[in-house]
Amino acid sequence: MPAQPLWDAFRQGDEQAFTTIFVEHYEALYNYGMKLVGDEELVRDSIQELFQKLWERRAVLEAVETIKPYLFKVLRNRISDNLKMASRRSARQQSYHEEEFEVVYVPDDFLTAEQLSSEQHAQLLAVLNQLPQRQREVLYLKYFDGFSYEKISEVMSLTAQSVRNLIYRAIKALKELLLMMLAYLLFQAQVRYW
Repeated sequence: MPAQPLWDAFRQGDEQAFTTIFVEHYEALYNYGMKLVGDEELVRDSIQELFQKLWERRAVLEAVETIKPYLFKVLRNRISDNLKMASRRSARQQSYHEEEFEVVYVPDDFLTAEQLSSEQHAQLLAVLNQLPQRQREVLYLKYFDGFSYEKISEVMSLTAQSVRNLIYRAIKALKELLLMMLAYLLFQAQVRYW
């Protein structure tokens, strides 16, 4: 069922539509949540709360053009709220806020890139993880989830131009980091032959 009729059916109380939305988007939401915080329990609880609130508020929810970016934004806000509540409950915990989400790339993100050697794989991960947090997040949303600039702007509460700028800066930084890595590898290869 296309997104708009599915969302509309859910808003009208169709439990099957609600279940379909959950099943179709759970894995992507889980992966995104894990990229943001890496805390499996927090992510699962936040997703459960997200869907519970959606069901409770279904009658007053507005129509959405596409479901996935909407759910990502709600999950991002839910995780942020849960982190803030947890930090208030315990003075010993580090205070978190929305800007501190830590997107970290791991080898499983590149399972389809079988042509990369394990060393190249590790180097690519190292370079990606050197980027600033927001640049890592915007790259994840653009290239791993396939969101448009406009949808990313909705998820991250930025303008579409800010998203374009972040992606541009991230790609530029990646090129510079990769060039430095290449220069280092070439230097190491020359040292071995001397």
